[in-house]
Amino acid sequence: MQTEKIINITGPGEPYESQYGTLYPFVIQFESGLLGKANSKSQRYPTAIGSIVGVEINGQTPDGYAYIKVHKTPPPPMAAPQAWAFGNRPPPPVALPPQQAVPATPAPLPAPPAPQPPTRPAFEPQAVGMALKLAGDVLIRNSYANKDGAVDLPNLARNLKAIAESVLEAGRAIQNGTEIEQEPF
Repeated sequence: MQTEKIINITGPGEPYESQYGTLYPFVIQFESGLLGKANSKSQRYPTAIGSIVGVEINGQTPDGYAYIKVHKTPPPPMAAPQAWAFGNRPPPPVALPPQQAVPATPAPLPAPPAPQPPTRPAFEPQAVGMALKLAGDVLIRNSYANKDGAVDLPNLARNLKAIAESVLEAGRAIQNGTEIEQEPF
């Protein structure tokens, strides 16, 4: 849980029924820049703008906001480690700076970030693994096709790589719906 100061509240949004009764969604903006959605049982959000509260972030909503739970009492400040020796007095408490006044007209809330498409790695490890397995199978079959059953050991890694690349290229061509330039084997 983190301590935050509320600088803007918009809502209520469209109410909905849940196992806890009718809930009203609100979008809350905090001084740190955090923008989150929280629910309330009342049509007026129970915590005022300018309040210092505790905030738990519990994931993200489908529309890009942080899903939050607001606690009216912030978490207690963490105690500083005791650096004084036996017989000495502890250091005096540090004065906190005065809080700034809340603007009379809250600023409009920024739009939530646009959802980004999921990123894919440059290569898929499963596809590469399967291509290497198939290339190994091809090399084994080719060695059986030779009359002496010999495997070209000095060029094994190079041949394995070339066949695996051909298999991957053929797979990409199939995915893209394009023609395969040459037969892989």
